[in-house]
Amino acid sequence: MHPLDTLKTRIQADTKSTTAAQRWKVVFTHETFRALGKGFFVSAIGAAGQGGARFSTYELTKSYFLPDKKTGKKNNPYFPTLGTIPATAISAVVGDLASSVIKVPREVITAK
Repeated sequence: MHPLDTLKTRIQADTKSTTAAQRWKVVFTHETFRALGKGFFVSAIGAAGQGGARFSTYELTKSYFLPDKKTGKKNNPYFPTLGTIPATAISAVVGDLASSVIKVPREVITAK
């Protein structure tokens, strides 16, 4: 969403242009392209880390709550065995919490 937000902000900030052609000239300037690239790499690197943290934590948590597929036994004696839907829901929440450790600082950095 970063590129769309940047373009929208540039259009809204321009109060001098009256025609559509003038607005497009304001959007496609050197400054706009610099602003588009400014937060892209930090955002992309952060998104990769965020996705990795979410997915790995989700799968690990799900493996604790679901029985082993081959043997049908519990994987971990400290966690109860749950059904598919509760295990998936709890795992999704834990995965999102783990990814927020990366997401929040990334959003702060790209907002500046």
